[in-house]
Amino acid sequence: MAEINQTNVDLIVNGRQAQQELDKVRKEVEQLRASWLKAAEAGDKATADRLRKELTKTERSLRQMESGVKNVNKVMLQLNKATPNELNRALRFLQGELRNIERGSATW
Repeated sequence: MAEINQTNVDLIVNGRQAQQELDKVRKEVEQLRASWLKAAEAGDKATADRLRKELTKTERSLRQMESGVKNVNKVMLQLNKATPNELNRALRFLQGELRNIERGSATW
């Protein structure tokens, strides 16, 4: 008869760096929005259009980051109940974040 072993694992995740990155992107969005409004009020259409495109791109990036962090947190809190697809999605997100970290740095 097969023997079943059960193990409990306590996992502590440091989300400080992720929170700092989210805060940085949020501040960038606020600065871009303020710059875009100033350019639009001044009537500088070319600059306003360029800033609007950059703002849209940065907002999209922020939404993707927030969504990824929420998904990873959800999966990490319920590892025993997460589906294989949820685990794979969280793994892909984390691997993508690791690719953005310089190897050999203190963060790595």
